[in-house]
Amino acid sequence: SNSVQDRELMELKNRNEYLQKSLDAKVALTSDIEDKSRALVVDLEQRYAQIFKTHEIEKEELRKSAEKRRLEMQELESFNKGLEEEKENIKSRLMRTKSSSDSKYQGEISRLEQEIGELKSRKRGTPQ
Repeated sequence: SNSVQDRELMELKNRNEYLQKSLDAKVALTSDIEDKSRALVVDLEQRYAQIFKTHEIEKEELRKSAEKRRLEMQELESFNKGLEEEKENIKSRLMRTKSSSDSKYQGEISRLEQEIGELKSRKRGTPQ
């Protein structure tokens, strides 16, 4: 009877040792999974932060680029306006020059027509 109890006690001890080792292995595995999960969360948070930072930098670069384009367009519009004004000034000067040269030549033409008329009347008055 004593030996049966000893054997049962031995089996219980073996069973207990087996269960303890199994529990220790599961605790270690769970702990390892938790550590890896925390590491993954940290890695994902870092990646997200980097992506967000990169996105913010790109957004700022796009904003600066758009502002630069807007200023360039303003400069071009101002330059075009200046060219348009210069064109109008040149046109105006040409019209004034044409008008003054027209009247100058008109006077010259009238004077020449008068001389021709005088020459013709002189020619008619001279006997051949």
